[in-house]
Amino acid sequence: MFTLTLLMAAASVFTAAVFIYCFKKQNAGRISFSILLLTGVSLIAASALYAGLGRFSDWQDAKVETHIDPRLAAKITEARREVLRFPDSADKKIELGRLLLQGGRFSDSAQVFEQAIAQYPQRADLYGLKARALYYANGRIITDDVRESIDAARALIPAEAESTMLVAEDAYRRGDYSAAVEEWQKVLRSGSAGINREAVANAVRSAQTKLQKSEQQ
Repeated sequence: MFTLTLLMAAASVFTAAVFIYCFKKQNAGRISFSILLLTGVSLIAASALYAGLGRFSDWQDAKVETHIDPRLAAKITEARREVLRFPDSADKKIELGRLLLQGGRFSDSAQVFEQAIAQYPQRADLYGLKARALYYANGRIITDDVRESIDAARALIPAEAESTMLVAEDAYRRGDYSAAVEEWQKVLRSGSAGINREAVANAVRSAQTKLQKSEQQ
């Protein structure tokens, strides 16, 4: 609203300047028309710009941080609009949640996935995605709420990809390479669609190499 107020104020100042100019030029017959025309154009432009910035309520009201890449910020804004257009689409919420996660808006991302879970409580991947968002929001620590989401995902699908890869990544980061290998191999054996099998296989090899080095020391 502050942005719109500034734009309207600018329109008013500009209109006043035109009024004074026309008065000095003694074009009295054109004053009324000029004022109406310029005011209308200015307000339409202000409204269009404000609409372009986006207005979102509740959990959708989170603003994109200024340090986020403009291209990513634009994608987040468009994803929010898509969620508003298709409120029953879990996939639209997943897209928005992933973009927020990519932009470092971890808590906002978790909220988006929570909204999706409320609509589709039997989708295991939503719990896994929420677990990842909460994990980063809590400083890359598997807290109780992260564990709860992981357990919920695995209760539905034992080797659910999102939650299993998160557990593997956390184990790797902590130096528990054996556990990391075990979790990543679960993902590979599960045949889950949508995962980069080559990347997971590379991660397994990296963890195995580090495990062998640690055992030799």
